[in-house]
Amino acid sequence: RPRHWRSWGSMRADLDGVQKRPLIPASWVGVGVCVTILVALTAGLGAWTLSLAVAHDDEAHDPPATAQMQPVAPALTAPAAGQSAPLIPVSPSAASSLPVLPPEVASAGTSVESLRALYREFAADVRSLRARVGAWANETDLHQGIHDLEAEIMYLRLRKLRPKRVAEFGFGQGLATAYILHALEDNGGEGHLYTFDLKDQWGRKGKVPLQHRWTLTIGDAARTMGKFSPYQYVHSDCEHSTAFAKHVARWLQAQRRAEGASILCSFHDVYKWYEPGSPEVACEHMKRSTTGITPEGEVMLKAARAPGKGAHHPPQGTFSVAPSHFPREFAAVQEARHGIGLDDNWVADTRKYRDPKLFKKKWAKSGNAGVDTTCIELNLRRPLNPTIFWAI
Repeated sequence: RPRHWRSWGSMRADLDGVQKRPLIPASWVGVGVCVTILVALTAGLGAWTLSLAVAHDDEAHDPPATAQMQPVAPALTAPAAGQSAPLIPVSPSAASSLPVLPPEVASAGTSVESLRALYREFAADVRSLRARVGAWANETDLHQGIHDLEAEIMYLRLRKLRPKRVAEFGFGQGLATAYILHALEDNGGEGHLYTFDLKDQWGRKGKVPLQHRWTLTIGDAARTMGKFSPYQYVHSDCEHSTAFAKHVARWLQAQRRAEGASILCSFHDVYKWYEPGSPEVACEHMKRSTTGITPEGEVMLKAARAPGKGAHHPPQGTFSVAPSHFPREFAAVQEARHGIGLDDNWVADTRKYRDPKLFKKKWAKSGNAGVDTTCIELNLRRPLNPTIFWAI
């Protein structure tokens, strides 16, 4: 019998006068206790390290703060003092509910080359679209909202994507809503649009076309945005604040991580005229940097470039046809439009309002003191088109 058994922990039991050998040497028990403590400490350290890694990952995916960003939880409505907006839940079924998109679909409408192909592919439908939306705008006395060119890009992307669920943040008078609904109708199938806004400010809920494909949710989207998720396309033209932009950016990134499939996105009011001395600058009323980018636009541009799952579409982050910043892209897409027979008789031309009071109400709401015909003419010649398009 080895000496250390007896000297370090021999277990003596006098059973019928026989000394029994210990089943487990005491020295082994001591080693086991040490190992157990070491494993416990290692597990605790690992959990603490993992929590730091998750926190770091959240920070990495959070759009960098800007000087104009408000340090509050972003929401469509400002939270009460001392309160913060709730985190929007991600659908628990999202991971298995959306198909992985082929590159040509995920990148649809994020380059001049892609748009040229889309205009050719859907030429007849886009020409019909102009007539249909124009007739509806005349019947309901609406000629205000997203510009035709941006709306056509959204329409083409939706035709290529053929989504089942689309989310729209911000309703206004429903011009963008109409374009989206016509895209879903032309696709056939089960495509449905879920629109979120604080209220139907213009009383146009009953005038929206294709109501069987549309659900309007009134209230704070921070509490309802995820109700119908997952979405394959998200368009935002809502509260113009960095808080709301950050909110949308974080929610999109959470959706992307949960679903494992690309989400096509568009965000309005990013680019503005900014050239010193240009007449267009005097017509602008929204805040913007010296480079002509709105504060909320800065947030979304950074979010679109943030690292994450999958490839970026486009690789540089976003695509836009804003002539203030991308005159070549604007001219090239205009050439593609004209090539299939589309003209510049814009549906969004505010001069087409039949009701002058409604027109003046719209113009005053936009921050202008009166009806400035010079600004209207400038916008018709070089429409702003401030939307960005991308996929995450």
